[in-house]
Amino acid sequence: MANNSIKTVAAAIIAGSISAVATVTLMNNSASVENTAAKYARPYDLLHVMHQLQRFVDKIYFAGTAKNKRLTEWYLWKLEQAALHITNGETKPWHPTKYDEKELISGILFPAIQDLNTIVEGEDWGTFQESYETLLTACNACHGVTEHDYVRIIVPSEPIYKNQDYSQPAD
Repeated sequence: MANNSIKTVAAAIIAGSISAVATVTLMNNSASVENTAAKYARPYDLLHVMHQLQRFVDKIYFAGTAKNKRLTEWYLWKLEQAALHITNGETKPWHPTKYDEKELISGILFPAIQDLNTIVEGEDWGTFQESYETLLTACNACHGVTEHDYVRIIVPSEPIYKNQDYSQPAD
């Protein structure tokens, strides 16, 4: 019994120490974050936003093939929100670029998102696959224009995240 009390006290001391260190670290890092934010007016790396886009495109596919309207709409919205970081000028490229990412996303990706959104809103699941493939074509067209044609997005065979149920929930 005394041994458990010692372990409990030791755990509390360790937790308190970790909490104190975390607080000091956060205080020190907040100044660093402010300096970084001032240094970079565009806080998102384009590459990281592209990873978000790919994740949401993957999830859209599995939600849509499961005919889960609410989930598919949710991921379409998330896809659009991630892309807005680019069109709002909030991204910095990972290297000097000669392309206007804002124009490309606005002109190529957003129309494909809107078309797919219309299909999902109308629950026209018979044309979902075709519209989804048009979205992928838009992604790959943009990659081609920006000389990144070696990045080819395809219809997924299994979800990136295997711990999600994409089916329509029971009422």
